Amino acid sequence: MARRLRVHLRSPFALVFALSLLALQSVAPTPPAMAGLVLIASMHVLAYLWVRLAASGLYVAREHSATPTYTGDAFTERFVIQNRAWVPLLWVELQDASALPGYQGTAVLSLDARSDDVIAIPGRALRRGVYALGPVVVTMGDPFGLLEMRLRIGQGARRVVYPRPTEIAPFDRSPGAVPSEGLSRQETLDRSLQAVTVRPYVPGDAPRRIHWRTTARRSLPQHDALFVKEFDPQATSSLWVVLDLQAAAQFGEGDASSEERAIVLAASLAHQGLQEGRGVGLLAMGASISLLVPRSGAEQRWRLLEELAGMRAEGDVPLADVLERLSHTITRGHDVAVIATALDDAWVEGVRTLLWRGAHVHAILLATEPPTATNNLQPPSHATSRDAVAAALADLGVPLLIVEPHPDPARLVA
Repeated sequence: MARRLRVHLRSPFALVFALSLLALQSVAPTPPAMAGLVLIASMHVLAYLWVRLAASGLYVAREHSATPTYTGDAFTERFVIQNRAWVPLLWVELQDASALPGYQGTAVLSLDARSDDVIAIPGRALRRGVYALGPVVVTMGDPFGLLEMRLRIGQGARRVVYPRPTEIAPFDRSPGAVPSEGLSRQETLDRSLQAVTVRPYVPGDAPRRIHWRTTARRSLPQHDALFVKEFDPQATSSLWVVLDLQAAAQFGEGDASSEERAIVLAASLAHQGLQEGRGVGLLAMGASISLLVPRSGAEQRWRLLEELAGMRAEGDVPLADVLERLSHTITRGHDVAVIATALDDAWVEGVRTLLWRGAHVHAILLATEPPTATNNLQPPSHATSRDAVAAALADLGVPLLIVEPHPDPARLVA
């Protein structure tokens, strides 16, 4: 943790007065002027020694919180301040320079010699993001009010403000899948489900369901028995969430922007899929490439939310190209949720490719605000373009959900 110390005069008046006494003493020496010079010099020396001693014994540490912070949550930054010096700190001002929207990290306190205290500074997470915390600037002075010391302490911590998932309707997996040649429906089912147990072989079981490791372990020398994999009929495939983060396709501002609405939807879909025990993956090309392969479990949840927290819709890759890249790695039977803002139908061809790869595709299109006399967010061709996208997806059998803007982000999907 880097520490930088700066000491400077709080006010120039004492220095001006000392220079005046020095000038008077040089012209007409008098005992009172000399005594005043000695007194002022002694006070400055004592003040300097005081603040240097106080700085050497001052330690500030930020307490790390394990509680996750979502957009809109109240949070508290806690600092432990220790004064290990033999002099008291009559006043100490702590300023946390963390660039967190909704947080003003300032506190004032005093500390006795050889003591410590805990400061709690409240804030509210107004916007998602990954924020570096610090540095912390501690300002204190001497008892005479002559000098001021500023101690800058670098901090390596960070706070992640996660997008808040909302409840949305589950996907119907029936439409939007085009079977590939050479694979039957049962083969697709076998590949997408996960084996949960084994049972003895019965005539009619497919040879590909034989679990050879269990068969070798459980078979007796005098009686060879085959065991086959038993699948959970309620098991579901993995889910890919794909976002359109091309800068040219975005619209709106603040929480009502297409970027923020897409992030909330992606977080909600990921949360829903993980709650169902599915593996969830993520693909987006914004300011940087975000790629998380489908996995399940709590660790994947936090990976996804942290990735979404730092996303910015500043990319130059069209959604059609993003879907094309996904088609090279998609596994048959997987679900793909495409969150789109682009109104051109070029990305529909990418959807077609995913369908022929055996994926189940679901499209979500973010709509702009309806035109009014005071805004011009929806161009005249908007409705026509949206209808064209809807018709092209309908021809492919892909379900489309059009999400209208709502002032409350928690009600993006009614």
